[in-house]
Amino acid sequence: MDTWTLIDTDGLKIGVVQCFRYESWRVSGRFMPDLGYSRYQRLFADLEYAANEQLFTHVDDLERSIAALRIRAVGPSGEDDPQRVANLQIMRDWCQFQISSMTRPAVEQPLALPSTESKVSAR
Repeated sequence: MDTWTLIDTDGLKIGVVQCFRYESWRVSGRFMPDLGYSRYQRLFADLEYAANEQLFTHVDDLERSIAALRIRAVGPSGEDDPQRVANLQIMRDWCQFQISSMTRPAVEQPLALPSTESKVSAR
């Protein structure tokens, strides 16, 4: 199972995501917080509460605040440059995000595909 590492602009590790699903540059999976998550835990808890209570204006404000954090993800290989994420949601032990179109590699191939999958998707 692939894991993605979330980091903030200071390079502080927020946590890792065990990827259950990867499709169209969207990653979703189990979130395991690291020490850096304490900086942001309240913000994500507020987002979860607002979403559950259908406080959509508040959700929009919180999502803008989260986007302003400029959190990045390091792919499973650990060798790729950190990619900006968009639409980041962390709700308890679940996380989903999309690799920002501004920092995706130029080729439209998912990051760090095993070589057999790369050959299949190139056909």
